[in-house]
Amino acid sequence: KLMSDTGKWEGLPEESKTQKLNQLKQDERQCKSYLTLANETVQMFHYLTQSIQGPFLRAALIDRVAAMLNYNLQQLCGPKCADLKVQDPQKYGFQPKELVQQITDIYINLDSPVFLNAVAGDERSYKPDLFTLAITRLTNAAIKSSYEIAAFSEFADKVKEKWEEKQAMDLDFEDAPDEFRDPLMSTMMREPVLLPSGVIM
Repeated sequence: KLMSDTGKWEGLPEESKTQKLNQLKQDERQCKSYLTLANETVQMFHYLTQSIQGPFLRAALIDRVAAMLNYNLQQLCGPKCADLKVQDPQKYGFQPKELVQQITDIYINLDSPVFLNAVAGDERSYKPDLFTLAITRLTNAAIKSSYEIAAFSEFADKVKEKWEEKQAMDLDFEDAPDEFRDPLMSTMMREPVLLPSGVIM
């Protein structure tokens, strides 16, 4: 932004200009590196989940996978997605349409009762409106075919149903004693464990 303001830029001392240009080059290299890694990771994830679902649905991974997908979809399609404007996206390898296409495919690839629960249970990023916004983006930007959008809409409806069930359950247990709640998350513990210290987790 500073460089686009010719008056302010020309008013800077030469030493300051040099420092800012060097910092810009360093930031550009770092940005390209991160985006390259992100693109390759999502591409590999997309490729693997087309034929292999089991490892990603294991208890040790499933919540992390769901949270990662929800968070990235929120960044790309959520209310603040306009903040991701890039002046020259090709220069940095920023491909938002491809990322949205692949991420929504991954949801469908992993579609199963246990995965629906994990997606709906992500309290940080998931809200039913998120998938509605994603469907609107898929449609308006012609990222997917009408058949593919219908499949994702069906998945979104199933997740919303799980989310509504969870909301109703949380309401039922709203007055539950503190010893039944996770001390860190303040959520109901499904399988509480008594630690040697006497703390229940």
